[in-house]
Amino acid sequence: AIVCVEDQNYHDLDKSLMAVEKWIEKLTTTSSSSSSSSSNGDNESNGFNQSSQAFIYGGFGGRFDQEMACINTLYSWGQKEAFQQTQMSIFDEETGVILLPEAPISNEILI
Repeated sequence: AIVCVEDQNYHDLDKSLMAVEKWIEKLTTTSSSSSSSSSNGDNESNGFNQSSQAFIYGGFGGRFDQEMACINTLYSWGQKEAFQQTQMSIFDEETGVILLPEAPISNEILI
C-alpha cells in the first residue's frame, strides 16, 4: 500500500507502521462493533487478538545511521497504545533487533 505523507521527515518504517496502525484501528473498530452485538464479547472469536507480533524483514538498509533510525522508530512506535501489546522486531541478513516489553515484565538477558 502507498501511504502519502506530506511531511517527508518520516522514515519509511514510520510510514509502514502508520499503515499497520490504521489496519489495527480498523480491526479494533470492527471487532468492537461485532462484540457489542455478540453475547460473549470475545475479540479473538471475531478475528482480532489484542496481543500480536510484528516482524519487519530487511528494514535496516545496511548503514549504521539507518539501523539507529529503525531502532528509534521501533521504540517510539512500541510506546503507542495500538502497539503496546505487540512484540515488535526487525531482522535482516546480519542483524536482529527485538523490542523488549516494559515493566511489570522482568527482562533478563543471559550471555
